[in-house]
Amino acid sequence: MKLQKNQNLAFQLYLVGMPIIFLLSLFFYVFFDDNIYALMTGFLFIFTITVVYAIRYFGIMSLYSIFLYTSTFFLYNCFWFSLFDKSKDFLMQTFPIRHFIDISVGVKFIFCCILLTYVMHITYCLINKKRLKDLQIVKHQLNYEKVGIGIMLIFLLPSIVKLYIQLIYVQKYGYLTVFTGDLSLIKYPIWTAGANLLFITGYSLFVASNPSKNKFIIYSVLVFFIMIFSGMKGQRGIVLGPLVGLLYWYFKKYSKKIRIRTLISLFVFIISFTYLLGTIRNLYGHNSDVSSSDVRVLDLVSDVLYSQTTSRCVPMKIIEGDLPYHNYPFIFSPFFSYLNYFLYPSKGQTVVSVEKYNDISQVVMYSISPSAHFAGKGYGGAFIAEAYDCGGFFGIIFWGIILAIFIAFCDFTNLNIRNKYIPFLFLVILNFAMLPRNRLFTIFDAHFVKLFVLCMLIPLINTKQIWRYEINGK
Repeated sequence: MKLQKNQNLAFQLYLVGMPIIFLLSLFFYVFFDDNIYALMTGFLFIFTITVVYAIRYFGIMSLYSIFLYTSTFFLYNCFWFSLFDKSKDFLMQTFPIRHFIDISVGVKFIFCCILLTYVMHITYCLINKKRLKDLQIVKHQLNYEKVGIGIMLIFLLPSIVKLYIQLIYVQKYGYLTVFTGDLSLIKYPIWTAGANLLFITGYSLFVASNPSKNKFIIYSVLVFFIMIFSGMKGQRGIVLGPLVGLLYWYFKKYSKKIRIRTLISLFVFIISFTYLLGTIRNLYGHNSDVSSSDVRVLDLVSDVLYSQTTSRCVPMKIIEGDLPYHNYPFIFSPFFSYLNYFLYPSKGQTVVSVEKYNDISQVVMYSISPSAHFAGKGYGGAFIAEAYDCGGFFGIIFWGIILAIFIAFCDFTNLNIRNKYIPFLFLVILNFAMLPRNRLFTIFDAHFVKLFVLCMLIPLINTKQIWRYEINGK
C-alpha cells in the first residue's frame, strides 16, 4: 500500500515536473542564443528520471525498462558524448562519409525524444495493470512442447551446416555480402532449405508451451549458441537482441529477482562482444585494416558505445525531409515487403530495392551516399523515425501510445494467457531489444515465413489440444 501511495505521488510529480524541466531548458536555449546544449541537458534530465522511475516501480528487467536501456544504447548516448566530448558532436557523422546535420534538425530531434519519452511513460503508468494480471492463464501445453522440441531437433544439424557454409563464404568475401544479397548465390544442400527459420519457429512453439525452468534453460542455451554462430557473420544484433529477449522471458517467468552482478556481467559481455565481433568482421574478405596500437580500456568502451549511436542519423534525415523514393509512410512498409519482393525481385541493396521497397534504412543511406548503399552499408531503422514520418509530432504521440500499451501488456500479463497465438508474441519479444534501431512491424517482414508456418501448425496442434488453464491464478 505504501509503495502504491509513493508511486501515485511520483507519477504526479513526473506529470508536472517533466514539462517544467522542458520549459526551463527551452528558456535557456533561447536566452543563450540557441544553445542546443541546454536542450540536450534538459532531455537527459528527463530521460534519467524516467529510467530511475521505471526501475524503481516497474522492475530493472521489465520490457519497458529494457526499451529505455536500448534506446540509450542506440540513440541517446550521442547526447552524453556531445556534452562531454566535443569531438563527438551528435550533429556530425563520419559513417559512411563525413556529413553534418543542420542544428535546426537537431533541435527537432531532441523535441521528438522528449515527447516520445514523456508520452510513453504517462501512457504506461495509466494502463489498468490489474485487469491485465487477471487474464486467464494456461498451465502447460504439452502438445506445443513436443512439437516445438521435435522441430528444433530435426532442423538443428541442417541449421548448423547452413550457417557454417555462410560463415565460410563471408570470411572469404567480407561481411557486407550479408547485405548485398550475395549469400543467395550460394548453393546449399537441399536438406538445409529453411532450416534456420524452422528451428526458431520450433523454439517459439516450445516457449509458448510454458515449459519447466530447467527445460527452458537447456533449449534456450542451445538457441543462444546457434545465434552466436549466426552472429559470427558480422551481425551483432542477431546475438544481442535475442539475448536480451531471452533474459527478459526468463526473469519474468522463472526468477523475479536479478542480481547487480548479473547486470554487470551482461554489460561487460555486450561491450566485449560488440568490440570483438567488429574487429573480427573487419578481417573478413580483403580487409586487414585492424589497428594494433595500444588503446586504453576507457577509450575502447567509449568508442564502442558511441559507434552504436549511428542510428540517430535515421530520424534526423527523416526530419530533414526531401528523401528520394519515399512512397508512403515507412512504418507500414513491412506489411508490403513480400508483395514487393514478388513484384520487384531483387537481391541485396540495389537500385530496384531502394526505388520500390520503401525501406527506411535503404532510402536514408542512399540519400547520403548511393555508393555506400550499393556496397551493403546501412544505419538500420529507428522506431522514432517511423513514428515522426507518420504524422510528425502527432505521429510520435500516437505511435508512442500504441507501443506503451503493447509493452504494458507484455509486462503485466503472464505471457501464457489462454490464447493460442502466444508464439507470435514471443517472436516480437525475441527481437524487441533492437526496436530503437529497427522497424515497429518488422515481424511481418523478417519473420513472415515463421508466422506463416505457425499459422499452419497451431490449428493442427490444437485439434488434439485440451486447454488446461487457471482463472485468476487459482
